[in-house]
Amino acid sequence: MIEYLQWDSDFFEKKIGRIYCSSNMPKSELAELLRCAKEQNYELLYCFGDEHFFVETELLNIYDGSLVDRKVIFTMHIEGMPDDDLADIHVFEETALKNEMLELAYLSGGYSRYKTDHHFTDKDFRHFYKTWMQNSINGAIADKVFVAYRDSLIAGMVTVKKSAMAGTIGLIATNANMHGNGYGRRLVNKVKRYLYEDGIMELDVATQLDNEPACRFYNKCGFKVKSINNIYHFWL
Repeated sequence: MIEYLQWDSDFFEKKIGRIYCSSNMPKSELAELLRCAKEQNYELLYCFGDEHFFVETELLNIYDGSLVDRKVIFTMHIEGMPDDDLADIHVFEETALKNEMLELAYLSGGYSRYKTDHHFTDKDFRHFYKTWMQNSINGAIADKVFVAYRDSLIAGMVTVKKSAMAGTIGLIATNANMHGNGYGRRLVNKVKRYLYEDGIMELDVATQLDNEPACRFYNKCGFKVKSINNIYHFWL
């Protein structure tokens, strides 16, 4: 079944859909879905599969497809209140989008499929992450945005969304000139404290398997791999 994605279609001004596949799906079934999508005038199809799902080269060539992301979701159980000194990390309460925040948003998306898929322009990528950052600040898609300061400069930021059972980090990045000072770890601890105080004991975050620095960072923070999904884009 092809799911029409209204928001994506409106945002990128093209008809976009999504399908879910498994590693035991017959090649003929995927081929039929792609054929139907093309008949229904889809211009782009996101194909989400499990970590063992790979598409044969023949179909990739026919339907201009590529593996654009091996999405890994990390999770952790919050076992107690972090005791770090987090005095320099504050809730970002401004409504205007600062350039520093925007640059951090771009940095956080450096390995994303909207960056690695050459069909998307740099303008597309920047517009997407600017919108994500703006909608986080205005509360549309995030409950809190925390910012780490070094003197008057923004050293890093993180966005978090709560559900009844878990919190999810959306965007997280630290200033490239301030790496090695523990800002990333302390931003994660700020999120953990925020969730713990609200009785939420699970924290999830998604990144790309190819983003080795991020994967190392999350492992170091105590996260464990929850799931891996292969994501293909087909340009029809």
